[in-house]
Amino acid sequence: LALLPLLVAGDSSQNLQDEPKKEGAHGRWSFTRGNSKEARRSVDTYFQNALAASQDSDCMNFELDLEIYESQDKRIKRHYHKWASEVFRKCKLIVLRNAFNSDLIERLKIDFVDQLEAYASGERTTGGSVQVDDLSASPEPVIVTYHQDNEAFVDQHNENLTRAHACRSTWGETFCVHELDPGRWELLLPISWGHVIDGFPAPVKNVLSKHLGRNHVVHSLGAAVSEPESGAGHWHTDEDYILSESSYDEYGLAGHDLPSYAITAIIPLMNLSKEVGPTQFCMGTSYLCGLDVAAHLEDISDERLLDELSEDQYARAFFPDHDNDEEEGEDLCPPSHVRTPLLNEGDMLLFDYTLLHRGGQNGSPSTRPLLYFTFSRPNYRDSNFNREVSASKYMSTRSALPSAAERSSHSKQNRRVEEEITKFAASDLWHKIS
Repeated sequence: LALLPLLVAGDSSQNLQDEPKKEGAHGRWSFTRGNSKEARRSVDTYFQNALAASQDSDCMNFELDLEIYESQDKRIKRHYHKWASEVFRKCKLIVLRNAFNSDLIERLKIDFVDQLEAYASGERTTGGSVQVDDLSASPEPVIVTYHQDNEAFVDQHNENLTRAHACRSTWGETFCVHELDPGRWELLLPISWGHVIDGFPAPVKNVLSKHLGRNHVVHSLGAAVSEPESGAGHWHTDEDYILSESSYDEYGLAGHDLPSYAITAIIPLMNLSKEVGPTQFCMGTSYLCGLDVAAHLEDISDERLLDELSEDQYARAFFPDHDNDEEEGEDLCPPSHVRTPLLNEGDMLLFDYTLLHRGGQNGSPSTRPLLYFTFSRPNYRDSNFNREVSASKYMSTRSALPSAAERSSHSKQNRRVEEEITKFAASDLWHKIS
């Protein structure tokens, strides 16, 4: 145990208020609409926890060095599994250094280059190419290709992208590449990229199992790319609170009262400096998910807490009528809560779907590539996507289907799943359990 301080940064201090103890399935809070106020945690606690995160060294500085971790005995490793899981529970983010060896990262770079060139040219051996989903917004869409020699990306205008092509996603989307904001792209990757997940270190797998359950599934896999001189993204969460953003009013539940339902792992394919616009996180904001912040400010009873929230950085974020000359949405994160991990090749990071974050401004001449792998509970259905199509599509991982053969095979699989669901629903067993 004397070696523990050598492995991580952060003191695991318990600055945050205790989370609910388990009294039944989810503590003393039920899911019944219209819970009495006596059955709810006070509004003060959610704000106290959110503000405390900016002063908590685990949330602002904690890093686990897996290179050192791997050299320890099983007893020490078990302690670190527990510690990493606790930090994620409290902060909804954890940074892991040296998670992958350099040989694997170099192979991933080569594979990523091949994938980009395949999407740009449409000459992949499995067939198919790429369609940009919003051609009107980008008459000359840009795809990026990677140059191994100078570790930089360059823009490549490709006329093929202005025509309808065959690439689709497993969730019925008609693209494999699309532009999120000017100069910021999402690329869906084929399911074959799932081999990277098999190589996740034990502490990462443990955090996922502890917070999503042992039967968690791969929700989606892809890459986020920002071009040189692209602006910062907008502050956002990847999804609302699992019971809706009015959960506190309807159920008496918000923030960390319920466990995580989706977690994303990001892996950089280059060393991230401040100039290339690494992802920024607003620590503590996950405690406020499900709580109508503006509506409940008047319910705060702690005068010292009110005084702190009256500071300019919080007033700009929480008070809608506060004078704000900045661009709309730029002040959603109080500056003291911003954490910007500078990941290197071989590092990775896990963060919760409800943690406020954004891509930073890329002021460099290089394009910033990040692989992402999202995991979720098996019963979670992401509301960001079209629900009018067959539900069976959402039982699979969101990934790219570049070839006609892959699309045909996936469609047959979906039909089999739908037939099994229909058969089960019509059985006597269904009536017994429903």
